[in-house]
Parts: sequence; C-alpha cells; structure tokens
Amino acid sequence: MSTLSADASKSDSILEYFHLIGKLKTQKRTGWVERGIPSPESVADHMYRMAMMAMLGDVCDDSLDFQKCVQMAIVHDMPEAIVGDISPAQKVPKAEKHEREASALRTITSLLPEHKRSHMSDLWYEYEKGETPEARFVKDLDKLEMLVQAFEYEEANDDKNLDAFFVNKVEQIKNPILQQVVQELQRRRIGAGRVTESSKGSTS
Repeated sequence: MSTLSADASKSDSILEYFHLIGKLKTQKRTGWVERGIPSPESVADHMYRMAMMAMLGDVCDDSLDFQKCVQMAIVHDMPEAIVGDISPAQKVPKAEKHEREASALRTITSLLPEHKRSHMSDLWYEYEKGETPEARFVKDLDKLEMLVQAFEYEEANDDKNLDAFFVNKVEQIKNPILQQVVQELQRRRIGAGRVTESSKGSTS
C-alpha cells in the first residue's frame, strides 16, 4: 500500500471513530428517560462532569494518579455509543451486559492505532474490574455524579422525587471526601423535604 493510500485509510478510520463516539452526545441516560425526566442528559454529559470531578482526584486522595482517573472517566461508558445505556430495569444479566460492552469496545477501538487501542482497552477493563485505587475512585465518581444529577433534576422538577437513587447508592461511595460531599447533598435534600426515612441514615 502506498503512503498516500495508507494515510487515507488512517484518516477514514479516525473520522469513523469521531463519528462513532459522537453518538454519546445524543445517547440519553436510560435511567432518567425511564423516570420521565424532561430533556435528560446524554451519556457524554455524564462522562464530561465525571472527568472534571476526576481532576480533583489528588485532592480527594493524594496517592491517586488523577490524570489516569480523568482518562478512565472519559473511557468508562464509551461502549454505550453502540450498545446504549443498559439500565437495571432492562434486567440484562451482568455477564451479558459486560460482554456486549466489551464487544462494542473492540469495535470502537479497532478504528485506532494499536497503542491507542491498547491504552483505551486497558483503562476500560481496569475500571470494570474495580481493583485499583484509581478504578475504585472513578466508580465512586460514577455514583456521585449520578446523585448530583438526581438532585438537580429534583430541584428543576417539583413533581419528581428521585430518592430511590440515593437509597441504593449513597452507602456504596467509599472515598472519605466524596462521602462528605454526599452528606452535604443529603442535607440539602432534607432541607427541600425530599429525603424519605429509608435514606436519612446516609446523612450522618
């Protein structure tokens, strides 16, 4: 293959990658759609704020590689460009969900040069396993970003009470600084009369 043909092929693949990940900008977060939230956020919206939150990784824990956390936050939901945002209500078995997303990841990263393919794949699998400090922290951010968004939707929609999100997720956040953020969030929800008895224990 000539250099010109090789460059054209690489450009085609990169452009296809741009188009593919661009679908995350219009892929709505399924949990909000299921609850009738008007104009719900996209997956890209969620990932962007997570990445900005991850910039504070070394503030929350000075042993963390915050740059890695930022990259992981950007990559963690990338397969949803193909498979969509699979919610618990869809009752897809965990192993099947993982395989669907892993297959989508392979499709997306196949468009990239080998070193980028490996880097993004490694970040995604590290996040999925949740064994490293960075992966655990980013998983905390995933939950926290959702709780912050739930609070904002409650504030914007008087007829919406999203307490179920807090009941199931608050206690799963482990980073001490992020726990304090959640406690402040819950105090504000109590002030707004939005916290039920089942989630009041999360404010202590």
